[in-house]
Amino acid sequence: SRISPFLQLIPHARLIFDLVVVCLAAVCLPFLFSQLRSNNEKRADAAQVNTSTANSIAVTSVDLRGPSPPPPPKKNAGILAMEVYFPSTYVKQTDLERSNGVSSGKYTLGLGQDAMAFTGDVEDVNSMALNVTSELMTKYGIAPQTIGRLEVGTETLVDKSKSTKTVLMSLFEGSGNTDIEGATIINACYGGTAALLNALAWVENDNWDGRYAVVVAADIAVYADGPARPTGGCGAVAMLIGRDAPLVVDGSLRTTSAANVWDFFKPNPRSEYPEVDGALSQSCFLQSLDDCYTRYAAKQERKSDKLRDAQAHAEHQTASDGTAPSGAAGAAGATSTASPAGAVASAGDGKGGSADKGPTSASLSPTSTDASSLPDGESVYTVASSDYFVFHSPYNKLVQKSFARLLLTDARRHGNMVPPGHISALLPWLSLPLASTYDDKGLERTLKNLSAEDYSAKVAPSCGLSKQIGNTYTAAVFMNLTCLVDELGERLRGKRVTVFSYGSGSIASMYEIRGRVPTGPLNKRFTLERIQATVQLQRRLASRADLPPIELSLALEARALAHGQADAKPQYPVSRLWPGAYYLESVAPNGARTYARKPMDAAMDPRAPFTLARPRSNSQGSLSSSGGVGAYSGGIDDEGEEEKQWRPVPRRASADADMGGGGGAGGGGPR
Repeated sequence: SRISPFLQLIPHARLIFDLVVVCLAAVCLPFLFSQLRSNNEKRADAAQVNTSTANSIAVTSVDLRGPSPPPPPKKNAGILAMEVYFPSTYVKQTDLERSNGVSSGKYTLGLGQDAMAFTGDVEDVNSMALNVTSELMTKYGIAPQTIGRLEVGTETLVDKSKSTKTVLMSLFEGSGNTDIEGATIINACYGGTAALLNALAWVENDNWDGRYAVVVAADIAVYADGPARPTGGCGAVAMLIGRDAPLVVDGSLRTTSAANVWDFFKPNPRSEYPEVDGALSQSCFLQSLDDCYTRYAAKQERKSDKLRDAQAHAEHQTASDGTAPSGAAGAAGATSTASPAGAVASAGDGKGGSADKGPTSASLSPTSTDASSLPDGESVYTVASSDYFVFHSPYNKLVQKSFARLLLTDARRHGNMVPPGHISALLPWLSLPLASTYDDKGLERTLKNLSAEDYSAKVAPSCGLSKQIGNTYTAAVFMNLTCLVDELGERLRGKRVTVFSYGSGSIASMYEIRGRVPTGPLNKRFTLERIQATVQLQRRLASRADLPPIELSLALEARALAHGQADAKPQYPVSRLWPGAYYLESVAPNGARTYARKPMDAAMDPRAPFTLARPRSNSQGSLSSSGGVGAYSGGIDDEGEEEKQWRPVPRRASADADMGGGGGAGGGGPR
C-alpha cells in the first residue's frame, strides 16, 4: 500500500525522466557556458600576455643593444723586460781617424759614430749570450722554472752544428728545467728579429702554457784592417717575452720584404771577416725599407678605417637613446691615425687647408699597389703618425738616411698630405723610378734637410747607445729600442714606435710597438720604469775604459789567430772583463768549448797589459796544426791577391791570412 502511489507513476516514468533532464539542463547549462567562457577568456589573456612579453623582449633587445659588448681581454703580447751587455773597453772614432790617417770627421760625421766597443779572443758570442741572459734573469728576479722558450739570433758562429741556445741551457741545470723550446736562428742581422717573432707567436698561441719566453740577440762585428773596420762593434740584448707587456708588438701591422741578393755574406769558415759589397748592401737596405714602409703605411690606413667604421656604427646604434659611444668607438678614437684635415692643418696654412695639394699618388707612383688616391675623409699614414722610429743601425749615418727616405715615400703616396715645402723640394724626384734614387746625392741632401727636425724628435732618442758601441748585427735594432726606453721610461706610455729590422741576403720587417701600463697583477713588476731603472745605460757606458787604436788592432789580431783553433786557451786578459762576466776558458782538442765565470768581487782592470804571443811559423810560412779536422784557409796567395778557392792546408802564422774577404772600399754595408 505504501509503494502503490509510485507504481501508479510507472506508466509516466519516461515523461518524468524527460522533465528532470529538462530541469537539470535549464539549471546547469548556463553555469557550464559561463565556465567555458571564463576559460576561453583566460586563455586569450594568457596568449595576449605572452605576445606582449615577446614583443617587449624584442623591443628591449633592440633598445638596449647599443655598442657591441667589449671583446675578450687582449693578450697584449710583447716585451716584458730588457737587458744589454757590451764589453768594458772601447776606442774613440776620433782616435781611429788620427791613427788611420783619414780626414777629421771621416768616421764621426761620415759614419755618424762616436765610439766602438771591442774585445779579444776571451769573449765569443756564447759568453756574451751567457752574460746577458744571466743578468736578465737575475736583475728581474726570473725563476728558471718559469721559462718555456729560449730563442737566439746570431750570425757570429763558433760551431756549424751546436747552437748558442744549447750553451745557454747551462744556466738552467740547477733548476732541472729541461722543457725549454727554441733554437738558434741565422740570417745575418735579421736572426734576432726572427727569434722575437717566433717567441711572440708562441706566447700568443691559444695553447700557451703561461711560461715566459726569452729572446737573445748577440754578435761580434769585426772587419779586416781597412775602411770597413770602424763600422764594427759588439754586444748582446736579452728580452723577456710574455702577455700583458709594457711594450706590445702589434703583429697585425707587420710587413716583410725578402729577396735573394749577395750583398754581405761569410763563405769562409776560416775567417770571421765577411765578403761585402757596401754599395749593393746599402741599396738593398733602402729598397727593403721602401717596400716594407709602403705596405706598412697601407696597413695602418686600413686598420684606421676599420676602427673609424666601428666608431660610426657604435654612434649610429646609440643615437636613439642618446648615450655616448664607448667600447669600440673609444678604441677607435684612441688609436686611429691622423685625419686628413689634421694632417693638412699641421702642415699647411693652419686653417685646415693646404696651399699646395701636390700631385696625386696615381701620377707619382704608377707602379705602386696603392696607386690610387685615397677618397676624401679617409685617414692617411705618414711619419707624423708615429711618435718614434727605431732602425737597424750598422752605423748612424744610414739611420739618418733611412728615416729621411720615408719622407720621399710619403710624398709619392700622398703628396697632398705632406707639408707643401716638402712637395716643392722633392718635385724633381717624385716621378722618377725608385731604382734611380738610391744613389742620388742631391736627393740625399734634400731629404736630410727636410727631415732634420723630425729626426731629432723621433729617431735620435734611440740612437745614443749604438753610436757608442757600434754595430751589433742581430742586436742592433734592440739596442736602439732599449736606448729609447732608457731615454723616455714612462713617457713611452701610449706612444707608437715604428721598428725596422734588416738582415743582408736579404730579409727585412717593419712593425709597431706601443708603450702601455700592464694591468694584470702578475706583471706589475714588468713596467717601462723598471726597464729604465735596470739598464742604466749612461752609468754603464761611463764605466768603460777608452783604449788607444793599437789595443783594437791587438784584440782583433788575437781573435783572428784564435779563430778555428783547437786545443788552445785565449790570450786576452780576463782582468779586463766586467766582474761576474762569463768568458771562454779553453777550447779542447776536439773543438769543444769550456766557459768560466769571473768572480763577482774580482777587480776589473781594462788597461791590464796585453802582449800578443804570435805562433812560430815554419819555413813555408804556415803554422803547425795543433788539432782539429779539415782546416781550410782563405788568406792571401803568393801574389798578394785574395784566394778564392779553399783547400786543406796548414794554418798560416800571420793574422793577415785570415783577412781574406775583408770589407772593401764600399765599407761594412748595412748588414
